[in-house]
Amino acid sequence: QLWKHLLNKKDSKQEQIIDWFVDFIMIERKKKNMILLSNDNDEIVMEKINLLKTKKKLLTKDKITEQGLHIIQMFIQNTLSKIDDIQTLTSGQLWRALILHNSLSDKDTNEGKLTVGHVAKISQLMENCLSSSSIIALTIIEFISHDITFTTSFWYTILKGNSHSELYLLTIRISFLLKSPTNDYSDKFIELLKTNLSSFNSNIRLLTLRILSSFIEDKNEKNNVILTCLLCEECPLNVYEFRAKIIHLQKLSVEFILLNNNTSSFHLAMYYLLGILCSNFTPLWSICTELLGSYGNKAIEYIGHTYFWSILNEKFQLVNQHNDIEIVESIDDELINEYLENEVKREYEVNDQSIDYIQYR
Repeated sequence: QLWKHLLNKKDSKQEQIIDWFVDFIMIERKKKNMILLSNDNDEIVMEKINLLKTKKKLLTKDKITEQGLHIIQMFIQNTLSKIDDIQTLTSGQLWRALILHNSLSDKDTNEGKLTVGHVAKISQLMENCLSSSSIIALTIIEFISHDITFTTSFWYTILKGNSHSELYLLTIRISFLLKSPTNDYSDKFIELLKTNLSSFNSNIRLLTLRILSSFIEDKNEKNNVILTCLLCEECPLNVYEFRAKIIHLQKLSVEFILLNNNTSSFHLAMYYLLGILCSNFTPLWSICTELLGSYGNKAIEYIGHTYFWSILNEKFQLVNQHNDIEIVESIDDELINEYLENEVKREYEVNDQSIDYIQYR
């Protein structure tokens, strides 16, 4: 009855009706715990993906009326007909169309099916798009959560301009979980993402480590630096898990890395220790500074003097700039803004006390 009333309102515009439908879907997804988040572990991500696929029929004809279904179908068809138009992507129209498409039953989407041609066009459009908008990342999430796959090359191209974006990292983390990347891109991704390991944002560190771990075939490899950092980052930051976190950090000591012949990963461990030093958990500070000090004494010959100091200097510069960091993206779309504000932590979002802690360290 509610949808019938809204659809029959004389002053209801089609754009407004579409927003109502999308808003309804997002509310239902949230209620059913179907929103994909940065700190979800592998099992939770797979559960949510499965829910998105199996319980996607949020918009049925008997619920939204035949008139509502027709409006949605026409909107999807119109969007897909303009899928190679950059405005369709950056305005959020494609994002809305995908959410609606993914919330209809299969029989109701027959006239607006996504084809291989559509995916090829949108892949090329995204690769060539200079925009780093969160809208594009949200659009990609809708694609990959419903069995649309992209190549490792595509992800590398996308990431080159968005390597510090939590939303883009989330999309790649989900994609690599669903389909393992090709190993020949491993070194390229490490080079591109290594500085993320020292990020102030724990979600950035976590997503980066999960992406890099996707290139490791043996996930049970005990002495791999990336896997050790991942295990450490996954440990909750509290007194109960403190001992476990310390055990993982000790495996990043110079002696342990030398013993396991992982000298090529010294710089990754160093980046990560600088990242852990940003955690507002004082018991970790002493071991982190001790380990970093030992790197300067014992590992500098492997890392190289210039590279060692460039890593530290880069971090010092970031700390100095931390007060001046602002979110540069401005999105006019109220619906997308609301979604982002509710579900995504802003990169570099810290309070005044956190900044003091960082400067102190």
